Order: sequence, then structure tokens, then C-alpha cells
Amino acid sequence: MSLAHIPRRFWSGARLFALATSGLILVIFIAANWHLVAISLASHPDCALALPQDIAGPLAAAKPSC
Repeated sequence: MSLAHIPRRFWSGARLFALATSGLILVIFIAANWHLVAISLASHPDCALALPQDIAGPLAAAKPSC
């Protein structure tokens, strides 16, 4: 007896679950990145601490703003 004649549903429960889970993960990923971008654009520190030139060496800031 062959099962070839039985139509299979394309949107099975497992496929819908996988699609919903993938969509939820994508939404969380986009929301988290949107939040990081929004926070980085909203923060404007007055100055950043810099190490003294003799400690920092060649990696020191060119002109600290403090």
C-alpha cells in the first residue's frame, strides 16, 4: 500500500512552529540592534578620560577634550 496518493499539508504544525520561532528570533535581533543604535546616538559624553601621554604611549588621544 502506497502513501503517495495521500495529500500532505504544506503548512504543517512543525513548519509553522519553525517559521514562528525564526520570526520571533529575527524580531528580537532587530529590536536589540535598534536599541543599541538609539542609545549610541542619544549619548553625547562631554569628555572621555584619557591616560597621560607617558603611560598611553603612541595610542593616546590626539587632543583630549577635558
